[in-house]
Amino acid sequence: MSKITGQTFVFKGLSFKLNALKMIEFQKLKQTASIRIIFLIAAITVLLWGTKIILTDTAIYQILLRWYSGSIAAVLQFLFGNFQFDAITGNLIYNEKILHIYSALAIKFYPIIFAILFIFPRKSGRSALVFLAATVGLYMLAVLRFANDVLIPDNLSGFFFTVIVSLRYLIVYLVLKFKISLHPSLQDYFDKMDEKVHETFHFSLHKLLIIISLIPAITGFFDWFLIADWNRFVDALSALILWLSNALLWMLGFSEAYVFDKYILLENYWLYLGTNCLGVGLVVVFVSLIFAIRSPLANRIIFTLFGIATLVVMNALRIVVILLYISQNKIPQHLIEDYHNLSNNVFYVVVFIIVLFYINKFQYLHLCFTKIKESK
Repeated sequence: MSKITGQTFVFKGLSFKLNALKMIEFQKLKQTASIRIIFLIAAITVLLWGTKIILTDTAIYQILLRWYSGSIAAVLQFLFGNFQFDAITGNLIYNEKILHIYSALAIKFYPIIFAILFIFPRKSGRSALVFLAATVGLYMLAVLRFANDVLIPDNLSGFFFTVIVSLRYLIVYLVLKFKISLHPSLQDYFDKMDEKVHETFHFSLHKLLIIISLIPAITGFFDWFLIADWNRFVDALSALILWLSNALLWMLGFSEAYVFDKYILLENYWLYLGTNCLGVGLVVVFVSLIFAIRSPLANRIIFTLFGIATLVVMNALRIVVILLYISQNKIPQHLIEDYHNLSNNVFYVVVFIIVLFYINKFQYLHLCFTKIKESK
């Protein structure tokens, strides 16, 4: 009897040691995945910074840029005719329409995909094929982007442009998903995040990331189609945002700024607040995400009101930052689109942060009220 007890004790001890070793191994895998993700994000940031700041001034980059732009113009000429490209000015000309092609190529997506696939590489052959497929996809989207600008009517081209942007983000996500599948530690990390998302939302992490990728198209539908005929609403919201922007400029000491119709002007520079710049579509996405979270209805309603007010103020602040930057640095008006698109990305990050704040701080705030009620 004593021998059996001793053996049982030994087996329990071994089992405890094995479980402890498994926990240590799991913690190592988790830390490795976290470190790899951090390095991946850092590498993407460095590549983007290098592409935007350093490489743009090099002769090699300028040659590649002209070649890339010229090839897109050649494809457009082959498919539709009447396209001309001026390599010196970077203008793409179609009949009487002129587009500055250099500032609208979305080259940033190429280094992002390269960094995702070839930092901590695995199965290089398959990764190279995925990179080639993603490159072809991005190239075709660039062709469609300029064809859309000149061939599609203005009331439709804005929405189709947002669809093209969403497809670019979707390509990046699919490449990232492929990368995750190659690394067991990253896949394990993704699966555990998926469990957390399931606990919080009514759908999986995969569906959530697809929704995030499609945000430009979703917002484009509302901004370019749905509210196009809501004249009173559009006028009222435009007036509010421009009034807030002008008030912020005056508070910063720029009393010469003024609003005229849907324009805000400072010195010789101006910004026009179009219907698609009101942020209505992004507000709809934000509200939809909040209401997709598992939490009490009262919490969701109160927080959506707070979030909408925050986004309106952020939109006014965005206008102020862009206008001050272009006026202080004497940026040509035709390059404003670059800063507008960058500010859109900042807005997506802000919405993501607000949603995270809700999940971490506001989601189950009703539990506090329940405790107070019970104490009474």
